[in-house]
Amino acid sequence: MAETVLLLAAGLMGGDGDPCHPVHHFFADCVELNSYFGSDGVRNLSQLIWWDWHMGRQEYGVVAWMMAKHDNHRPTRHRNGWRTIYWTGQGMFVITAASRRITWTQYDPEILDRAKTPREGRRGFWANQ
Repeated sequence: MAETVLLLAAGLMGGDGDPCHPVHHFFADCVELNSYFGSDGVRNLSQLIWWDWHMGRQEYGVVAWMMAKHDNHRPTRHRNGWRTIYWTGQGMFVITAASRRITWTQYDPEILDRAKTPREGRRGFWANQ
């Protein structure tokens, strides 16, 4: 429902949005909804991590991430994969991923990936990542 309302709003703004509220479209190979638990078993955070497959390394690498603070940040099934839609001060972001995974860990996968791909080397979707 929320996705439909946001897409309708994007449609009213035109294909690419208006200059005040642009619509940014991105694609990743996989989106992960990760819940990170401390050693005491209490959930510390939930985050969305977008991954791309790296042929040379034969593994996934982080493209971008964000905190999943609300249920409407959860990826929803879409005809082209899994879609996440959210607003920032930079406009509306529509990110589609070919696959989705849900994980519960006692480590932060995004931080572990920084050893392979520093934040500055990631493609990213928005400024200040």
